[in-house]
Amino acid sequence: MAFYRDRAERIRELLEKATIASPLTDAEASEEPTLFPAWEKMLGHEFTQEEVAKRPRIEYKGKLYFVIGVHTVQENWTPDTAVSLYTEVKYRKGHRVIEEYITAEEKFRKGETGIDDEDVVWISKVDNNVYTPKQYPDYWERKE
Repeated sequence: MAFYRDRAERIRELLEKATIASPLTDAEASEEPTLFPAWEKMLGHEFTQEEVAKRPRIEYKGKLYFVIGVHTVQENWTPDTAVSLYTEVKYRKGHRVIEEYITAEEKFRKGETGIDDEDVVWISKVDNNVYTPKQYPDYWERKE
């Protein structure tokens, strides 16, 4: 049994290395955040300038984050609070997150899906959509 556990741990290690600078899109990566290294396992790891340049992804509390700042991972610098070191990947479960406010740069295309904070998936019914389903429900269709 120990052989299989050791092998599984080694495979997991290799998967994490492969996904750190993976060619997966953010949408694809968000479908399975547990493929990426858990932040908790990175405590004490030093992210160098070279690593940060590759925009590695890590998982924290079920969400994906990009590492954007050179630092040594410390307990009090969590991805959800240390905004100068990490930025959240704006996709969840394969869909772009619908923010509370959508800027012109983040507008949704007609037919594009988005996911709200209650994990409901919506489809934009119009191009250049800068309204949330709560703000303007006529611009969105709930995906069943």
